[in-house]
Amino acid sequence: MSNESGQAYGLTVLSPVRRGEEEVLKDVLARLPTGSNAPFHHSAITHTARWVVVDALPQATWPPDRDPQGKGRFAGDALKSSYLLFDSNFDAGEGGLPSYLEALVTGMPTEIESIYTHCIGYTGLAQFAHYIDECQIKTTFFYSSYSTERTGTVRNVQAALRVQSGFVDLVAETQGRSPREVQDRLRQFFAVHEITAPVAS
Repeated sequence: MSNESGQAYGLTVLSPVRRGEEEVLKDVLARLPTGSNAPFHHSAITHTARWVVVDALPQATWPPDRDPQGKGRFAGDALKSSYLLFDSNFDAGEGGLPSYLEALVTGMPTEIESIYTHCIGYTGLAQFAHYIDECQIKTTFFYSSYSTERTGTVRNVQAALRVQSGFVDLVAETQGRSPREVQDRLRQFFAVHEITAPVAS
């Protein structure tokens, strides 16, 4: 199945963690800055991204009459090591995955090095793209609601959110104003945001 849905690419990567370094890796991830200082904040095409250390498979409780192992609980196969899960949705664009990974190496080399040095098989930034490709899990099903449209890129979604926020402010600002004043402010708003103003009936 394709890793792409419209304009978006769904990346899922599992990297085995070096034995005994699981807690150190968790601490590295916990110390990453968030908000406008987050590593991915300056990646202009990333929709969402996350790293998760998977220590064990979750257990599920089964009804007695449907328990496949007759033990009341089901945990699946035991993990031979912990894994680092990297999940990211980004604008596929013309460069696709190689271009995205190159941008990550350029934009956050320190973070990548501090994280993946704890993973088995990682040999450095120069081979990061190859390493991620080797550890990637090919998507079985991927869907992105707004990225199915040609305009569903990070840049356009952010622009739409700015328009929405600006319009909310405009509504609050024009409360109690005369119809003429409201109309003038709307025209100014449409001009600033390059929106075609509706024709008055």
